[in-house]
Amino acid sequence: MSLVPLYSSWGIMLFVVSVFLWKLVGVWAFFIYILFSIVLLIKEVGMVDSNHNFGFLVFIFTEILTFVSLFVISHYSMPEGLFDDIEYISEFDEFPLLGSIILLSSSILVTGFHFNYGLDYCNWYLFFGILLGCCFMLVQFFEFNESSFYFVDCPYYVVAYSTVGLHFMHVFGGVSVLIIIFCLGYQTFSRFYVEMSIWYWHFVDYVWLLVFIVFYYPATLWLPLFI
Repeated sequence: MSLVPLYSSWGIMLFVVSVFLWKLVGVWAFFIYILFSIVLLIKEVGMVDSNHNFGFLVFIFTEILTFVSLFVISHYSMPEGLFDDIEYISEFDEFPLLGSIILLSSSILVTGFHFNYGLDYCNWYLFFGILLGCCFMLVQFFEFNESSFYFVDCPYYVVAYSTVGLHFMHVFGGVSVLIIIFCLGYQTFSRFYVEMSIWYWHFVDYVWLLVFIVFYYPATLWLPLFI
């Protein structure tokens, strides 16, 4: 039995409570806290031959439920009704579209690393995939900075920023794992864990496509297709 999930969950709680109370000391403590989680995680999974496919699928399923819950809440928090024009936090053909192109390109490069696993040049695919993942986070930083809407303007923006921010944290976590694999060498870890990290990165990409459709692409164009 691993204590890493229990230990890490307390760190996540510390981060969430600190953000809502705007206690930046708690946020900085979270980053220090999470470093120990990463060390414990590397210690547990490094060079260990084990297979936890079912556990990984359960984890992904719970993540999907979280995002689906936010999508449903966003539907009922729209300020002007279902088919009326909604002021989105960003225009879909600006920062969000650029971020989509960057993140999907990163996914393609990480797939190249996966298919060329074990070859001398496969690390280059991983390196540029990580670089584009960092660029995606930078684009979202500029997007939030340029947005004319604030987090508490109305319930819809609370849900929108929470969902996009939650996805941002998933990207940050995925990039962090890929950086660890790159810096320590993929040979250091069991291939199972490397592949699960790659599949998690693809999951983050797929979720972003849903986030893009729900929170950026005009609802009047796609909602009638399902109703």
